[in-house]
Amino acid sequence: MQLSHIIINNLIKRKQITRKVYRSIYCYKKMASITTETNNQQLEKEEENTTTTATTIDSTKPLYLEDTYLFEKKDVKFIEVRMVGEDESKLETVVITESTIFHPQGGGQPSDTGIMKQGDSVEFKVSKVSKAGLFENNLIYHFGEFTSETKTFDVEKPIYQIVNEEQRRRNARVHSAGHLLDQAMRRAGKGDMIGTKGFHLPAGSYVEFLGSVPAEERPQLIIDLQKHCDALIRESIDTIVKHVQNEQGL
Repeated sequence: MQLSHIIINNLIKRKQITRKVYRSIYCYKKMASITTETNNQQLEKEEENTTTTATTIDSTKPLYLEDTYLFEKKDVKFIEVRMVGEDESKLETVVITESTIFHPQGGGQPSDTGIMKQGDSVEFKVSKVSKAGLFENNLIYHFGEFTSETKTFDVEKPIYQIVNEEQRRRNARVHSAGHLLDQAMRRAGKGDMIGTKGFHLPAGSYVEFLGSVPAEERPQLIIDLQKHCDALIRESIDTIVKHVQNEQGL
């Protein structure tokens, strides 16, 4: 097990990581968007009096960047339902909204899951979230399925978004643990080892650093890292979120 695995797992188990800094750099799988005539006809048949597609927007407002602990949001504007996939044999249902509290997968972090509702009659179970990719990378896709009889939303009515709070809090702790470990490495005298990759999924979280540690030094480094992580937590340093265009803006 890597050194970072041990430290992060200890912190998560003790629930000492409670803050989160979201990154704005993501790596997403490219995906083609396909809207089929068959799907449009099916939606029209199921909801004859409802317009299922509005004017497509250029970007989805990422409300998750403004508040990590925003778990519910009412009055979210519905834009459209799409069928997307690499080809027509692998189509998935996605919902696009004007804004969202759902964090997409990216930067080594898993996406949120949850539900979106419209009154008591329409419910969409969100199983994964990602950016659209290609020429629409500022659009956020909510993948999932309608669990209600009605298989679309009414464009004239707002949507109620609810993310899985327990999962979001866990993801936040795991992500923050990665940043904490980076600072602990500096305090342990390993500041020359630059963090190159973070894997923030709960199963097997780790941070990779460029360089190596001699085998005989690793046991003491684990002890030192835990000591510095504990000290950083006790210091209760404020989390500051900045949106910058480049490193010079930090």
